[in-house]
Amino acid sequence: MPTLTGSLVYVTGQPVPASAIRQVKVRAPAPRVNGPALITTLPVQVGVNGALSVDLEPGPATLTADYTAGHAVFDLYVEAGMTTIHQAALAAHARRFI
Repeated sequence: MPTLTGSLVYVTGQPVPASAIRQVKVRAPAPRVNGPALITTLPVQVGVNGALSVDLEPGPATLTADYTAGHAVFDLYVEAGMTTIHQAALAAHARRFI
């Protein structure tokens, strides 16, 4: 199971301070089978200490960040060998246009 790391930043490139982040959650967008495991759609809270780090099963996932002034939803596609949330977001983006 890959451990993915990353950070949340403003469009200016400045990091979003932890005080502006209410919570970050990840979930599978639909139930699925991954080897012997059954993956549910239940959201799991991710700790944010200036950076994100989360272990995710390979396949599609959704990351939701709730801020004091709104929220953002990021589609992810996790593959073995990935190390960053950015890679998973790019993979999800690429899969939408294939």
